[in-house]
Amino acid sequence: MEMAGFGEVRVVLFRQLPFLWRHPWLKPLVGYVAALPLPYRPFQRAPWPEAVNKLIRFGKEVMLLGTGVRP
Repeated sequence: MEMAGFGEVRVVLFRQLPFLWRHPWLKPLVGYVAALPLPYRPFQRAPWPEAVNKLIRFGKEVMLLGTGVRP
C-alpha cells in the first residue's frame, strides 16, 4: 500500500475463524492446533467431521488486513 502512495498504513494478521473475533483469548489454542501436522481437506484425506476440518484448515491460513489513507 505504501508503494501505491497510501499513507498511515496499518496491517494486522487474523485468522478467518469468526469465533476468534468474539473470543480472542482462544488464539493460543488455535495456534497450537495450526502447528500440528494434521491433514485437512481439500488437500489431503481427513477422517474428522467438517467442523473440525474447518478449524484445522482456517487455523493454518493467516490473512492480512490492510488499511491506509489516500493522499
